[in-house]
Amino acid sequence: MKTILAVNPGYARVEAVVSPEGSGLESSLGRWVFPADTCDFAAIEREVGSPPSLLAIPGGIYNPSNPGIYRINSKMAEHAKEVDSFHPRNRLTVLAHRYCLERSLPGVAVEPMNTGELIPEARLSGLRTHQRRGVYYALPQRQAWEDSRRSLGLPPSARGVTAYLGEESSVSSHVGNTVVDTSDPVLGEGPFGLQAAGTLPAGGYLAYLSQHPVSDLTSSLKAGAGAFGYAKVRTLDELASALSSGDKAAVCAVSALGYQVAKEIGRQVTALSGKVDAIVVCGPASRLAALKDRITGLVGKWAPVVTYEETELDLLFSGGTSVLRGEVPKEY
Repeated sequence: MKTILAVNPGYARVEAVVSPEGSGLESSLGRWVFPADTCDFAAIEREVGSPPSLLAIPGGIYNPSNPGIYRINSKMAEHAKEVDSFHPRNRLTVLAHRYCLERSLPGVAVEPMNTGELIPEARLSGLRTHQRRGVYYALPQRQAWEDSRRSLGLPPSARGVTAYLGEESSVSSHVGNTVVDTSDPVLGEGPFGLQAAGTLPAGGYLAYLSQHPVSDLTSSLKAGAGAFGYAKVRTLDELASALSSGDKAAVCAVSALGYQVAKEIGRQVTALSGKVDAIVVCGPASRLAALKDRITGLVGKWAPVVTYEETELDLLFSGGTSVLRGEVPKEY
């Protein structure tokens, strides 16, 4: 029996699941949660009884790439160390490459995050020395758009907006199968997320830092901020529980998150010249009804708002199965 080890990293924790080829979470042989920046591959092997047939991870931020499934190789691992090395997906890329070499097994990175092809106007940041990038949560946003477009009966040339609602928020505009503009969540652009700060008033934040020096900026901006910070919770389940009990801080945090995401969707609708066929929300927080309702109430007049329910782990198993059944991964 061939098996796939799917690993999905975050700033707070790392999820790992082993399942047989062609199946998913419902048929898993084991599921683990590790602290951030770690993955105990040896422990997984001991509990399952053997190494997996293939390792699948979400693509990180490397050099600009085309969409698709890539073989994890040394070049990718080196670039993962050089480009936004603090990001969980880049850290996992390095760990995954080392593990695949040690065990002589194939590994794939599904949908690198740097596949957006920004229109020329979108590349200008306002600072001549800095250019905006096409970085977004391609896994799952790209698949969310393609699957939703097909389910709605829209043509391949359709235009839409996707919003990834996770630790970080990412909002992107699609023309056909190309992302032509996007907020860059890794660099803190766009709405805040569940625990990332998003865009901050630059002058105000610099003034704050001058009075309150922060030794670990990544931690302060990516782990202790966002909706969790406002609601004073640590997990999505805690946030959902606080919402159901009517906790005022949680209700305010989720309402504000929905408002900021909706504002960014409006920016992306502008990038599409106001012509949008569908708006798709995906990611862990998309299952919060209050958040979905808030976003829909603000942007639903422009296009149907669809929730995409497949998770990153679901898509990793799908991509891994495709490779085990003959799809040749791209070489980075």
